[in-house]
Amino acid sequence: MSTSRLSRWRSTILADITPLKVSLDFRRIFFAQLVSQIGTQMTAVVLLLQIFDISRSNLATGIVGAVAFLPMVIGGLYGGSIADARDRRAVAYWTTTGLAGFSLVFAGMAYSDLRLLWPYYVLIAGQTWLSAIAQPTRMAIIPRLVGAELLPAANALAQISWNIGFTIGPVIGATIAKSYGFGWAYLIDALSFAGAVYAYWRLPPVVPDSDDDHKAGLASVLEGLRYLKGRKNLSMTFYVDIVAMAFGMQRVLFASIPLAFYGLAVVGFGPI
Repeated sequence: MSTSRLSRWRSTILADITPLKVSLDFRRIFFAQLVSQIGTQMTAVVLLLQIFDISRSNLATGIVGAVAFLPMVIGGLYGGSIADARDRRAVAYWTTTGLAGFSLVFAGMAYSDLRLLWPYYVLIAGQTWLSAIAQPTRMAIIPRLVGAELLPAANALAQISWNIGFTIGPVIGATIAKSYGFGWAYLIDALSFAGAVYAYWRLPPVVPDSDDDHKAGLASVLEGLRYLKGRKNLSMTFYVDIVAMAFGMQRVLFASIPLAFYGLAVVGFGPI
């Protein structure tokens, strides 16, 4: 196979890592977010395991999706308006710091052996709201770091990072919970944000363009919704994603699978 054909073959099936080579800031954020995403997915599953351990009820774990629904939608919409109007670096820095704080609170609750469900639900709602604000802000930073030409490759790398975290985070989290307890999983998640906090702290201000007069708030959200009206290709992806997140959250069953099918303890999900 010729060198040119080999290069074309590699470019077809492999991710373009050029953004990691040319932008120190993007490289720093990419690897920091990879670590923190693993930690985030650890906590997402360990919370379900702990709630099921307390309640022994799939309904109780299913309520997690219900309490997270409105914060996810409202936070996502408001987060987009914030990303259009505020210093994205500052928003990403403080939301990431806040998410680390939520994980520390979860760790404290686990170590205190709190057996009440409602505090977990309240904190999950707050965590989801903050995460929904953080996500569009983080994505809005990327174009400033790599430029328009490398943006598709950078977005693809960001998606790869998310998929890696989504795949191995639950396994690591459940295994740690089984071996050392729920509290350790939350503590490790909190520590996993350290790199991301540092990466955003090192960024220069990422402010809106000078000709951009967007203001964060309800008016900006309504403007975005009006833009969606009549654009079925965009609005349907929005609606389908909401339905999938609200009614297709299969991970709520993860906690009961070890007990129902294998006779294992709740945290037996890790080895499975």
